[in-house]
Amino acid sequence: MRQLPPLLSARAFEVAARLGSFHKAADELHVTPSAISHQIRSLENFLGVELFQRNHRGVTLTVSGDAYVAELRDAFDVIAAATADLRQGKLRGNLSVGATSAFISRWILPRLNRFNNAYPQIELDLKAIEVPINLAKSVLDVVICMGPRDWTGQRADRILKSPIFPVCSPKVAEQLQELSSLRNWPLLHYDNGEEWARWLKAAHIENVDSKIGPRFNDCNLMLQAAVEAYGVGLTFTALADRELQAGLLVKPFKQMILPEAWYYVASPQTLAERPKVAAFRSWVLSEANAEVSDIARYRV
Repeated sequence: MRQLPPLLSARAFEVAARLGSFHKAADELHVTPSAISHQIRSLENFLGVELFQRNHRGVTLTVSGDAYVAELRDAFDVIAAATADLRQGKLRGNLSVGATSAFISRWILPRLNRFNNAYPQIELDLKAIEVPINLAKSVLDVVICMGPRDWTGQRADRILKSPIFPVCSPKVAEQLQELSSLRNWPLLHYDNGEEWARWLKAAHIENVDSKIGPRFNDCNLMLQAAVEAYGVGLTFTALADRELQAGLLVKPFKQMILPEAWYYVASPQTLAERPKVAAFRSWVLSEANAEVSDIARYRV
């Protein structure tokens, strides 16, 4: 039977020996210096030898401590390598991710090469979903959807809340010289008119029925209708970036509002910390944090 030392004490000793300080070891391990001292004293009692010489200047390794830490370091290196190999082995295979078709095509796909470069062994199975979705009853590992909602039993991390603003084709914009001229054009909807109602109120435009106008259950269709000059839609940069960059859509007015909902990346709690899921979530959060401000990119 193996006679192993207390592993927490052995780890504390290895860190303290590497850094040459109980205080620095405490910082690395997020404990107090007294806890490090207690762990090392416990190890010394177990071994029956003194590992450090203690004095008012600090601590130095004894001959026994120096010899022992060299062996321990090799053992910890072997454990770390085995752990990394196992974790990397779990960062492979399929990962099912659900989002609206617009979010997949307009946010994930333009960034997909970066994910593939970071995690070449993970194969994303991207599925277009309709919202709201019951994540607990789905077979998806991850969804990206809008909230707030009831996240009971799930881990949900907020990723995007960008200002929304009207967009239209340059042809339509020529006829929208004043806010009041918006009354002459259909409003294009990706909801039941709630966001248009809020935007019209913020812009102080009256006598416009926010609920009238074509409705689309896919943001791609709504934006295409705007490109084709069928009316004026509401969106935010992350979804309309392609058309704004190409000049197919423009912002006819300065007025912006913040949406009442955020985008979240969510997983069932039982899956949330699996390496593949955690890796994808970390990547999404990193990409979202790197987004440049909508206002800074598209001034009018």
